[in-house]
Amino acid sequence: MSDFNVEFVPVAKFQPKHPGTRLPMERNGQPTFLLLYGKDSPAFRKVVRAQRKRHVEELSKNRDYIPTDEQAEADALEVLVACTAGWENAAYKGVEEFSPELVKTMYAEQSWLREDVDRYIGDRANFLAPSKAS
Repeated sequence: MSDFNVEFVPVAKFQPKHPGTRLPMERNGQPTFLLLYGKDSPAFRKVVRAQRKRHVEELSKNRDYIPTDEQAEADALEVLVACTAGWENAAYKGVEEFSPELVKTMYAEQSWLREDVDRYIGDRANFLAPSKAS
């Protein structure tokens, strides 16, 4: 393939793996999926631009401004939440209805999942559209 016109899907289904067994997560015998936007998505770009703008504004007020570790973690969490479009056959602490607030809590409390989602979002191969064979 030599054409630079690569197409991506807007949302990919990610099936997390249990941190201990590395077996794909299931609920009631059915696969559990997180619906994710990739790093080339409008959702990712929007939140990163807003963060950059906040940091530039802070730097303009205080030339010695350096984001704290806590701010860097909060920014990373904000990106992951913005890139999570929903879920299928999932729940957190018994709550089945998806919401950004619940996902934020889940990622904040489950570092293994946060790290797996971050890796998945960062890999463009996960968002490639099926090739169109001639």
